[in-house]
Amino acid sequence: MTSRTPGPVVAAALLGLLLAAGTAVAQDLEPRAFSPAPKGLNFALLNYAYSSGNIFFDPAVPIEDATGAVHSATLAYVRTLSFFGKSAKLAAMVPYAWGDWEGLLDGEIRTRTEDGFADPGLQLTVNFVGAPAITMREMVTYDEGTIVGASFLVKFPLGQYDPDRLINLGTNRYTFVPRLGVSHRVAEWTLEAIVAASFYSENNDFYQDDELSQAPLWSLVLDAIYQFKPGMWFGFGVGMGAGGRTTISGVPTDTYQQNTRFGGTFVYPLSRHSSLKGTYVNSIGTERGADYDTISLAYQVRWGGGL
Repeated sequence: MTSRTPGPVVAAALLGLLLAAGTAVAQDLEPRAFSPAPKGLNFALLNYAYSSGNIFFDPAVPIEDATGAVHSATLAYVRTLSFFGKSAKLAAMVPYAWGDWEGLLDGEIRTRTEDGFADPGLQLTVNFVGAPAITMREMVTYDEGTIVGASFLVKFPLGQYDPDRLINLGTNRYTFVPRLGVSHRVAEWTLEAIVAASFYSENNDFYQDDELSQAPLWSLVLDAIYQFKPGMWFGFGVGMGAGGRTTISGVPTDTYQQNTRFGGTFVYPLSRHSSLKGTYVNSIGTERGADYDTISLAYQVRWGGGL
């Protein structure tokens, strides 16, 4: 088997567990979402992101020509573990956001400045084919080939929410996101495909005492990753999303979403225990739904696992 240096490579890969803070994103364009890691590791991550566009807007609300400039900071903790003999990761994420918005409501320009917590999340990822749970020492001789994995994310309705406001950082409803992914490594290249769906509980305290429900939002992401050396890699991908039509108090709305995005990620190791990641995401085309640009920078440290 081919020897691989585990050090910063594993640490950098787990940066992909960070999610955009509270945004209604149809695709998560973070590559290496199902990259294997030795059991017993701990990761602390801090991600800063700047987004501009119609960010944080539900397509059901009656705002026209809406734009926003939003900053967010997400703190996350990740623990790698063995799940019935398979490599797994458990991640918890707490996002905080602040920004300014502007749009037309009933023909009048409205503005708002807001800051607060967005909805926190908890995610379990399990690689059930091609990635057994191994130790850091065993990782040295691990030969990565084809991996099949799945993850399940729950976002909790604990973020800032005011039913008298059209723009909120929280959603006042649960979000459930199952994902199924497959990756294959050949030399320095890794190809990855991920299918996901976002399911939503009802918001019974929507704007003006209405009730909001939403159909699932489906997505497909294709990534290609090139590793320059242990711990340093670049990934780029394309994501396509569709669905998510909303219903307000039993009345369907014309809010079927369809969009395509591309993104790039570069990871650079600072030391054996820390790394930096820069990410850029942009829209190729948006028929309806979130249309925005995002630039983010993340810092990560790790410990445990017999290091």
